[in-house]
Amino acid sequence: MKKIKSPVRFSEHFDVSQTKLDEIGLLNPILNLDTKLFIDPMLLSESVHPEMQSAAHTIDEYFDVIIKLLINSNGKDDIAWKTACKKFIFREISGTCIGYGKGIRGSGWGKVTAEKVTKTAKEIIDFGIIDPDLFIVIPLLEEKIGPDLISDMVTNIIINDILDFNERILKQLEIQSEVFKFGSRVVKLPLNPTEKINRQ
Repeated sequence: MKKIKSPVRFSEHFDVSQTKLDEIGLLNPILNLDTKLFIDPMLLSESVHPEMQSAAHTIDEYFDVIIKLLINSNGKDDIAWKTACKKFIFREISGTCIGYGKGIRGSGWGKVTAEKVTKTAKEIIDFGIIDPDLFIVIPLLEEKIGPDLISDMVTNIIINDILDFNERILKQLEIQSEVFKFGSRVVKLPLNPTEKINRQ
């Protein structure tokens, strides 16, 4: 395990008390090392934060699209299959500060992992199971897909809900923010002082 000689806490760098974070219900991450946690998609609907409750619906809608694609797929080489497979490719989004890696960057999902999960999803659909809630846990059925990759998947799917959450909380905490671009969306977020982040 990588040891950090001088861990930098969010609360310390941005001068926010732990008590305040506890009152709002916020994680106080270490900015220069992943906190050993992952996002459990099954718990989002139970969050006290409205953006995370909305995220649960975002995930259901995402997997509902995949289910419809695979229902209409006749084989691995058709357009429906390929489109569904692409929806299982997720990069790690820098700056989340959670995971089980040795630093604050990971590899995300690649094509091989996406193809394996798509194959499993199609097999489950062919058995007549089309519940979006079940499809959330399909990656857990595959070898070499652990908490890190689950978080990468969830973070990519609900990124707009996460950005909505951050924008609301940052205004509440009155934390200085800078402009970043996520896809077509421009948002104001705090800059992690311990890493270089691509703003585009």
